[in-house]
Amino acid sequence: PAPPIPRRHMRPDIPGGGNLNLDRTIWCLERIPKTLQLYGMKWEDALMLERSFDQLSNGTLDRLRNLRQLSGHNQYQNGVQSITPSGVVQLQGQQAPAGMRWVGVDATRMMHGGPRQ
Repeated sequence: PAPPIPRRHMRPDIPGGGNLNLDRTIWCLERIPKTLQLYGMKWEDALMLERSFDQLSNGTLDRLRNLRQLSGHNQYQNGVQSITPSGVVQLQGQQAPAGMRWVGVDATRMMHGGPRQ
C-alpha cells in the first residue's frame, strides 16, 4: 500500500478555518507591512517598501476580505460550494453561464486518473 499522506502542521497563530487558503493569504498579506516596518527601524529602504506594498496590496486585501465575508454568509446547511474558473462563488444546483463551461473535460476520467490503458 501507498504510504500515508503527511499531515500539515500549522502554527497555532495562523488561521485554519473552512477557507484555509483564503484565510492564510489574508493573514500573510496583513503581516508583511508589520515585518517591513520592523526592518524599517534599521534600514530606510524597508520603509519605502512598506509604503509601496501598502498601496499595491490594499485593493487585493479588500477583495479577499469581501470574498471571505461573502463565502461565510453564503453557507447553506449542506455547505457545498464550488469556485468557477473565473473565481466567482457558485452554489450547488446553479448552472454556470454558457461561456464558463469546461469544454472537452470528462469529469469521470479526471476522478479516476484518466483513461485505462
